[in-house]
Amino acid sequence: MRVLKIHSITLGLTVASVMFASPALAQSRGATATGALQVERALTLSNVQSMSFVATRRNVDGAGAPNGTAADPTGDASDAPAVIDITGDPGRVYRIQLPATIDTDLSAGVISGFQVWSETVGDVSKTMTGRLNAEGHDRLRISGVLTTAHGMIITDVQTAVPVNIDYE
Repeated sequence: MRVLKIHSITLGLTVASVMFASPALAQSRGATATGALQVERALTLSNVQSMSFVATRRNVDGAGAPNGTAADPTGDASDAPAVIDITGDPGRVYRIQLPATIDTDLSAGVISGFQVWSETVGDVSKTMTGRLNAEGHDRLRISGVLTTAHGMIITDVQTAVPVNIDYE
């Protein structure tokens, strides 16, 4: 019976040492976590000017347009581009999305062949990506080509350009 008493004492000491060691073991097994928080300013767009076209001789008697483009010498390039101001996080890259065409009022014509120029980057017509400057600003100028329906005479066309801009 003495052997049983010795074993019960040894078992009691083992349980007591585990209970007292548990907080120390828990602390030594802890891990340090790190993280980062990036605050983004939302992109803000402001329409400064709508795209506009003014009648040319081509609209009246079919002559070549004086403001045609190399891509479409008979088309009317916009006389005044749409101007859009963008504000957001400094230095951030953004993507521009435009429709392929815009119908004019009363379906008198179609605007297509958009060219996009950024004050910060320059011509972004092919890449459709721009970058905000160090202050978080950029200004886009968007022009296009007006193709009128055969026989239509358009004296003045002004249109808002539906543009979508998101951070890259």
